[in-house]
Amino acid sequence: MHSISILEGLAAKFPDQGIIQIPLARTCQQLGDFLRSSSGDGSNARLAESRRVLEEAIKRFDAYVSKSGKQGNFNTSTQANLYISLALTLTRLKLPEEAEQARRKAQDHKRPGPRQR
Repeated sequence: MHSISILEGLAAKFPDQGIIQIPLARTCQQLGDFLRSSSGDGSNARLAESRRVLEEAIKRFDAYVSKSGKQGNFNTSTQANLYISLALTLTRLKLPEEAEQARRKAQDHKRPGPRQR
């Protein structure tokens, strides 16, 4: 959590820097994944926190991509991974419609295959 606080401060100071935004998004994804995986006892509190962390990360990262106009491979991969993680959390929360929406958004952000010449 401390690393997220540090990265959030830097991201606020340098909102157009992918070198900060990508690690922040990925660290939030890891926290969301950890909270989901550690809720094995059926704790909805950890699942709800996972959802909150992931939704905030998606909102922040989507805003960065939108403002910067940078649609590169690292950005699209990061977006797809955030949505995949959110879909898994929503599934555990027994929210199948919302989970499916997140899966579709992940698919929209998947990196295309090699370009044809």
